Amino acid sequence: MTTTNSTSTVWLDGLTLQVTDVERAQGRLGFGAPGFHVEISTDDVDRLHTELSEAGMRPDGPPEDRHWGERTFDVVDPDGNRIEFAGA
Repeated sequence: MTTTNSTSTVWLDGLTLQVTDVERAQGRLGFGAPGFHVEISTDDVDRLHTELSEAGMRPDGPPEDRHWGERTFDVVDPDGNRIEFAGA
């Protein structure tokens, strides 16, 4: 596990979980809403998007290639927390 002022990252058997305190990271990362940013990394983000969609979850949109080198999509939980799924 690694921790910075606003982010903690845990690696477990191929899973990477990253949690960011958005209020503390606003200036550093450019997030605009209070709360937490949770990122879960996977080897196959497209397959995960399909599986979550088929299970009834509603992602914000299809996976997109990001300028920082990840392919990601987001799901917002009922409380408004954004969960980002990412893969290389």
